[in-house]
Parts: sequence; C-alpha cells; structure tokens
Amino acid sequence: ALGLIYLRFWWAERVRTAYLAFTISCISYTLFSWFELGMMKAATPQDYLFSAWWAFLPGSVGLISFAWFAYLQLHGRKWLFVTYGSLRILAIILHLILANGINFRRVTAVVGRTVLGETLSYPITVPNPWMVLPHLSHVLLVIFFLDACVRCWRLGERRQALTFGIGTILFGTTILLFALSVL
Repeated sequence: ALGLIYLRFWWAERVRTAYLAFTISCISYTLFSWFELGMMKAATPQDYLFSAWWAFLPGSVGLISFAWFAYLQLHGRKWLFVTYGSLRILAIILHLILANGINFRRVTAVVGRTVLGETLSYPITVPNPWMVLPHLSHVLLVIFFLDACVRCWRLGERRQALTFGIGTILFGTTILLFALSVL
C-alpha cells in the first residue's frame, strides 16, 4: 500500500525520482515477502529452492532501488552507487545462469521447527561459493549508506542525515548480519 501511495506522489511530481525509487523498493519487498513466506512454509527441498530462487530477484531489485533512494535523498557518491548497483546486477546475472541460483549448490533437506506454535521451515544446504558476491555487495551497501549519511550531515542537512541516514545504515547492517549468519 505504501508503494502505491508513493507511486501516486511520483505520478503527480515526476521530477521527484526519490518517490519512484521508494515505490519500486516497496513493491519489490512486497514480492520478496511473498516468496519468503513460501520458504518458511516449504515442505520439500524443491519447494524451498523454488521460493528462494525467485525471492532473490525482487530482493535484489528492492536493494538497488533502496540504494537509489539513498543516493537521491542523502546525496550519496555516484561512483559508490554505480559500483554497488553493478555488483548486484552481476549477482543477478550469475543467479540466472546458475542452476540453483547464486546461494545454493543444492538443498538436501527441509526441516521444520516450531516457533510460537507455528511450524517454520529451514533448509539443509550445500552453499554456493558464488554467494560471496552478494555478501560483498552488502558490505559495499553499508559503506555507501555511511558515506551518504556523512555527506548529507556535512552539507548541513542534519535532520535528513539523522532520519534517513540512520534508518538506511540500520537497514543495511541488518541485511549484512542476516546474510553473514548463513555462512
């Protein structure tokens, strides 16, 4: 819903591309969460792999568009944004080429665990060594967010640096920590 609201705002003021970046990010994360739910409810390795493979695509689009939003809103460095986007696009291309995607060589089993009365699935996998590429892009994303926040602060936009900057840094750090926890 939030993505559609900002799509309406962008439609009215098309020069404000930050609204478009935020819209794409919201819609991508909506799709990502649908596939994430599929992973949590997967009963077989094939079901899990299907959801994980498809989740990578809207997740990557969401991350790139969120970085675009930070680039526009926090006045981030263009070369850092382009480097991050290029790494992520390379990860998408490899993900599309590799049989089971960039994260797994294979999923050998899916195990259920009860959490708060709900059975959730998690995989037993053989990780793909190429999964390092998305992890490196997460590190670069956090560096980009930190740099953009500092630049925004130095430009005198302290309120924007605090609200958007701290939010993006927490977002990027959370993603990085979750990504590294699967190694």
